[in-house]
Amino acid sequence: MKTSASNTDASEPLKKLPFVEKQTRLEAQKKRITGLLHKPDQQPAYSLIDLAFHIIETGALTYIGPSKCHSREMEIQSESKQKSKQIITIEQGSLKSSVSSALSDVDTSTELRLFFALQRRHLGFELVHLLPLDEIFMRLMHDPRVNVHLIAMPRVQPGIGNPSLKGPKRELDSTGGTPKGQPPKKPKFNDREPAKIPDELKGLKLRTSEGKPMCWHFNLSKGCNNQTKNGRCKFGYHTCMRCLKPKHGASACHSNAAS
Repeated sequence: MKTSASNTDASEPLKKLPFVEKQTRLEAQKKRITGLLHKPDQQPAYSLIDLAFHIIETGALTYIGPSKCHSREMEIQSESKQKSKQIITIEQGSLKSSVSSALSDVDTSTELRLFFALQRRHLGFELVHLLPLDEIFMRLMHDPRVNVHLIAMPRVQPGIGNPSLKGPKRELDSTGGTPKGQPPKKPKFNDREPAKIPDELKGLKLRTSEGKPMCWHFNLSKGCNNQTKNGRCKFGYHTCMRCLKPKHGASACHSNAAS
């Protein structure tokens, strides 16, 4: 803890694996893992190996994100293009030289790039013999407490909402239709019960020859006082429901007197 607190750069490993040791372990890894070609773009960068070795030295499990899992090829290209910057600091009255890393984050925007980054991280951990969780993963990957989170969600058809996702569950009334405490929805026009026809208009036509509604008030003896436009008010056309002619109602129709 004292050594970690005195370290000024948390990203720099406190103790790196020697270069010769890295080369020896890489050659042994190629012979041990024969399923890979071990190309430079698959081989973990030396900086990634040092991060894994830092966990061994400190005894603290540190998360290494996929964006930090560079390949050896990326590391060589970065070293050839940019010279490493030497940073000199004064600590406890003495000069200390440190190297700043010029490596940018690894692009993991696609599934294939993320797969290669995780593969390099696995090789880096295996190189320093840091795989104590393999047996636990093999045991938990078939555990029902883990598999329950991998079950595919039910597919909802477009236009059909899930009422359980729109809000808190509400208790339905005794009829099973409208939730308690919620006013019933207004019925649509087609679902309404037909209005009661006045006795004075029973047996007469309710619509014009074109199928348009006619004003009942205009055909009654009391008449209609609503504002009209183009021969109709808000209730319908001012047309006689007896002879289907405009300008008079059924109560004043001449055919009514003839009958």
